[in-house]
Amino acid sequence: MFENAILDLSEGLPLLIIVIAGALEQEKDLITVEDMVELLLESRLETFCNESDTGSLQVDRIYKHFVLRLNEKLRQNLAALNYIPGTFTGDQAAQMLVSDYGSCAMAKWKAIRPIRIRHMLNFDADRKRFDIQGIIREIVKAEIIINDLPGVRTRYCKIYSAVMKEISRNMGGADFVKALEAFSVEQVNLSKLLHEVHNTQEDTYHFFIEMAESCTELIQIYLAKDSQLFYDACLKLADLYKRDIDKASVNLAIGSMETESKGEFQKGMEKYEAALSVLQKEGPSLKLATLYHKIGRNVYKQGNIVDSITYYKKSLAISATRGKNYASVMLYTLSLTGASYVFLGQFDMGEKYHNRCYKRIEQLHGKIHPTVGHELDKIGLLHDQRGDTLTGLEYFLRGLDVKRRSNAAHFSIVYSLSNVANSYNTLRRFDEAHDNVDEAFEILEKHPVPHMDALSLMYNTRGKIYSNQEKWQDAEVAFRKCVEITRTVDDKSFFYMKRLVNLAEVQEKRNRLQACLRTASQAHALSERTIKTAPHVFIIMECLQCMCRVYRMLDKNDKFIETLKEMEVECIRLRNVYAELENQTKQKLIVKLIEDVKQMWTEVKYEKLE
Repeated sequence: MFENAILDLSEGLPLLIIVIAGALEQEKDLITVEDMVELLLESRLETFCNESDTGSLQVDRIYKHFVLRLNEKLRQNLAALNYIPGTFTGDQAAQMLVSDYGSCAMAKWKAIRPIRIRHMLNFDADRKRFDIQGIIREIVKAEIIINDLPGVRTRYCKIYSAVMKEISRNMGGADFVKALEAFSVEQVNLSKLLHEVHNTQEDTYHFFIEMAESCTELIQIYLAKDSQLFYDACLKLADLYKRDIDKASVNLAIGSMETESKGEFQKGMEKYEAALSVLQKEGPSLKLATLYHKIGRNVYKQGNIVDSITYYKKSLAISATRGKNYASVMLYTLSLTGASYVFLGQFDMGEKYHNRCYKRIEQLHGKIHPTVGHELDKIGLLHDQRGDTLTGLEYFLRGLDVKRRSNAAHFSIVYSLSNVANSYNTLRRFDEAHDNVDEAFEILEKHPVPHMDALSLMYNTRGKIYSNQEKWQDAEVAFRKCVEITRTVDDKSFFYMKRLVNLAEVQEKRNRLQACLRTASQAHALSERTIKTAPHVFIIMECLQCMCRVYRMLDKNDKFIETLKEMEVECIRLRNVYAELENQTKQKLIVKLIEDVKQMWTEVKYEKLE
């Protein structure tokens, strides 16, 4: 009862009350809860209405007095803890202060406990994490200069680089959910850690190079806004200390970021080639196997599938003959080699590599492991692209089951749900398709760190289902949401172009022809970039086909003929691309497209004669 009264009466003073109570706590029975309520009733109006100053400034001044009346040692301890921008554990706090106390246990007793007694730290019992009271943070920042700033920085880097590496390691295995929860509470601290690279000296340099090398995916996906500055600084440091191997490691990480996150394949390749010039001189290594694998992925994304297989095989030549440290690279490369053969329409070769990968995964991890589920998905895609939707669905369901049972990454489960939904959609089992999409959205909503790629994917999947149901209005809503999300992630890639075309086609179905042309024109503007980054995709042709249909409906004959000419040029380009790739399946499709274009030209000429 009295506690609630204090909260009601204090209006901004609860923290002050707690701090005062902490100071008085050393003398038992000096003031009671009932006394506090009575004092507030008598003095609160005077506190907030003093004509000489504002109430808040008076409160700030009182906080300041309580902080500065601490002895110098406690003030320095509080300032060192304040260097951590977010919440922290008791062990992390002790490690920040251990240099002055000899052990973490003594740091907890002699440094952290006195600050806690004065109620200058909040404690979250559920998460077992501390935080400095907000207004006290501001006072400490403004009033206390850290005497040993280099030492505090070094300890901060040591503590949180270890935290980052552990989270990154767990994200790559069966402890993904645990790792994501840890990241959600450490995110602010890890973001600051990346910026600490600008203050680094030779004694802390290695922390950042190790992070660049071992935490690449974590930094690229979850700390993307800080990644470019971090990697650029790492390169400068490697140059400064003349460490060519370290520079190669950083270039490998930057190449991965440019390729996977930004879709800047040429820039990514430049960084990979810079790393390759160093690592090749050092002989076979895990880094070199990883680099060959990454280059293969880069050229695959550019449509150079035959070259990608060459690089994958170079990676396998190193990783397949070595120990467990190489297993992850080997398995991933086997899987991607299989996917490359599938893309070329060489399904038997693709199946050979996927089956080999699947068997090795089971030998290493058993039947229930996230990687097993991932490979089952790949085998499902193989059968689906062969035209066997039912067998593909069977593998997708098996993969989804394994991922669930092995606590796989939530977005990995979402991708499986998308595959299952797409199969049900092909089979026109729409209720089951929507159920899987609903489950995916529920999973994404529960996680504290949004995964924009996965959200975009699921809106795209939902849009395809509605389109197949001919629910055009619902489809447009879903595709528009997909486009909005994709724009925030990457508004230049061919994925963005494809999703714009999906939206345009639905707008065409709804007879919203002007809106369709606006959307299709946005997509068409990305054609040149798409040809550079992904020359093998058909999305430019799909965009032109959509525009042609709409121009014809609007009787815009000049625009129609202009677009038809572009379609002809695009057909020739695609024919040359797939002739070089030796993909017979796609070449047959292109022959059909060329015939369609010829037919449209014939119709145009016939109409002119009439």
